[in-house]
Amino acid sequence: MDGEHDVDGAADRVAPALAEPGPYLWRTLRAQASGATATAGKEALLYTDSVLTSAQDRLDIGAATVQVAVGSLTDPAVPAARVVLRWWEYDESDAPLRPDYPTRVVNAQDYWLGMHVDQEFAAVLSLLLGVRMRSGGTIRRYRPDDLAGRTDLVEHVVPTLPPRAWSGRPIVRVPVGGQERVPLDDVVPRVANLRLVSALHAVTMVRAASVFSDALWVCDHEPELAWLHCVTALELAADRYDRDQVNAVELLRKETGKKNFEKVSAEGPEALARAAEQYRRRTRAEKKLYALLEAFPPAAPAVRPASPTWAGLNWDDQADLRRRVETIYAHRSARLHGGVQFPAPLLIPPLVPGAEHAGGVDDVEPVWHGGGLGWRNADLPLTLDAFVHLTRSCLLAWWESLTTATMTSAKHEPSKAGDWQR
Repeated sequence: MDGEHDVDGAADRVAPALAEPGPYLWRTLRAQASGATATAGKEALLYTDSVLTSAQDRLDIGAATVQVAVGSLTDPAVPAARVVLRWWEYDESDAPLRPDYPTRVVNAQDYWLGMHVDQEFAAVLSLLLGVRMRSGGTIRRYRPDDLAGRTDLVEHVVPTLPPRAWSGRPIVRVPVGGQERVPLDDVVPRVANLRLVSALHAVTMVRAASVFSDALWVCDHEPELAWLHCVTALELAADRYDRDQVNAVELLRKETGKKNFEKVSAEGPEALARAAEQYRRRTRAEKKLYALLEAFPPAAPAVRPASPTWAGLNWDDQADLRRRVETIYAHRSARLHGGVQFPAPLLIPPLVPGAEHAGGVDDVEPVWHGGGLGWRNADLPLTLDAFVHLTRSCLLAWWESLTTATMTSAKHEPSKAGDWQR
């Protein structure tokens, strides 16, 4: 225990200093912005199967620099090293970054991501750009007094894409939306805005980006897993948005009844707050999701199917989109809780390239056949391609709202010690 003597009679142990938890990328950006002392640097390669472009030799976002590398895209099973990422690590007395640094939190799961700076950066870029991207790991280490540094490939692993489930057309258009060449110039600087949000918001943003990135990586190999990942990414943002909008104590008072509320209240304000937050987290999952979609409605893709007319959705009809998402959520719940696989037609490429749902005009009779069964259009509300776009569009709108609100507020100073535990 902190403050107690060892059996040897050694001096009291010094309790570890409280450090703001959060993603390594978030902490690195905040450390640089606060003027912390850089002690070491690393370089990593990020891999993608998309064509990235930049009008600049190097994009500088403070604690990190990004450069488009020369790589071959001739083998679709082996993504090319298209991005060189360099970043600084900072004096841990200013910004503790080491994985073993003792950070005390009430619930470690709220903050745990299991990724390093380069992996978090790759996940964030994957969401912002709508491309597959993964880090292969560190390739070089350097110091402020030795910028040349030394090569270090011990932990570097070139990521490989799993084979497609279908040898023909892809199930999802990547980059998302059909863009062939993806520019970095306007997107990469937005990563620096991550430092402006709170620790818990940053964790949710990076975690949602990571899950979405996983969906893109496996969408043509395990499309059902991609469906599950996309719903999870939306739920992560939905729960954080709900926490920002809802008074958990008032919710507990309203929905659990007077007797139960008084029983919990008798245990004290801290116990009440914990119980209220647990209740808020564990209930109303679908309601949270639909509230997020209502607050941040997805925009139509930049590239739409030209014909036939049934291949496209009306992205301005929010009620219709909600009904479609409700069906997908029902499929997801049946998969997780009942072992019922997604309908077969949702796991194959659409007949019409870029189609946003299965199509047809008659939902009375089966219009699709798969796995020896007939499926109605009502069971097939969106293609995976459209749902990936919907997920990314909603997440980016939510992300933009957080950074914009912070940038336009009167105060941009980091939170005081201990504020992050509230």
